[in-house]
Amino acid sequence: MKNIIVTIILIVTILTGGQTANANPTQAINEISEMDGVTSVYISKAMLSLFGGGVGKQISGVNIADIAGSLNSINIIEIEDKAAMDKAKNIINRIINTKQLELLTRIKDEEDNVNIYASVQGNITKYLLMVTDSQDQLVLIYLEGDIPLDKIAKLTSE
Repeated sequence: MKNIIVTIILIVTILTGGQTANANPTQAINEISEMDGVTSVYISKAMLSLFGGGVGKQISGVNIADIAGSLNSINIIEIEDKAAMDKAKNIINRIINTKQLELLTRIKDEEDNVNIYASVQGNITKYLLMVTDSQDQLVLIYLEGDIPLDKIAKLTSE
């Protein structure tokens, strides 16, 4: 009986990837932002509302003017430490492999690879993750909120 229980626990752990604590993208991003060797900036909905009317709404080169009211938070993470980069990439891959985020677009430049992932529910994007990966740096921009799909295309304009 004891062997059966251990076997069942082992199977459940394998099937869930042993990562039930990181069941949603926000938890995984928070885990990455707390790692050693990581620089992160978190901007809450309250802080976003303080930006006001016409104040420049560009954050790390991303134009958020059209979606600022739809956002609950922004998390910007920069990683230059190789070990932290590898660990963060594993966490991101875990989210993608569980189908929590789907690839919207991939851009390959000479030195940079940019992937944009999202969790879309109907016409609303709940989570948007932009990953810029180069040899010496990994940058993550994570937006959480209720972002209309028609506004996603405008994010990187201008």
